[in-house]
Amino acid sequence: MGEDRLKAVLFGSLCQAVVGAFAVAACVAMSSGVRAEELAADAEAAAPAGAGALLAADATKTPPPIDARAAAVTQTVRDILSYTRWPVPPKPLRLCVLGATEYADHLLLPAAPPTPDAGPAWQVIRLPLASDRVSAGCDVAYIGAVSDKQWQELLPRLIGRPILTICEQRNPCEAGGMFCLDVRADGVSFTVNLDSMARSTVRVHPNVLKLGQRKGKPA
Repeated sequence: MGEDRLKAVLFGSLCQAVVGAFAVAACVAMSSGVRAEELAADAEAAAPAGAGALLAADATKTPPPIDARAAAVTQTVRDILSYTRWPVPPKPLRLCVLGATEYADHLLLPAAPPTPDAGPAWQVIRLPLASDRVSAGCDVAYIGAVSDKQWQELLPRLIGRPILTICEQRNPCEAGGMFCLDVRADGVSFTVNLDSMARSTVRVHPNVLKLGQRKGKPA
């Protein structure tokens, strides 16, 4: 094999998996004078075994599916909000995600907010627990895992304000939160802290209690 042809084959074998052996061979042949068919055959033989299959797999690789439980939580949150009214209807509704959450990934997706014909538009943002924006910049506080100390520092910034609270963990919810999620393998349910609800300026229709029955069967 001549020097020019050897260089062409080496180049072709590196590029083969990306655009195909014959296409690479044709490009190289234009400058080397070697017939494209010959280069294609040599490049095919010189290419690493499985290289094309590996790159093809990468090209068609799809993101892992969203956790079914997170999707079920998003739907439950939507349902709760559909029964909720604020003193002044927020436009858009600002849902703040606070603390270390386990099921909020789907909420934070751009496609998660409902369409205009399905309910009020909402804006979902993640904020640090100590953020000054919590008191004035949130209509809903979706709260993940927080320590007792963190909850005691956060609660005064929520009480007395038109902020609906939805908690993943039971402890903070029972100590001043409103909706306590219960996420299990067979679905999502919740309980309601009636004392907190009675003190809030946000009004929730009593029919929301029917939604608390476990729904869905996430995998």
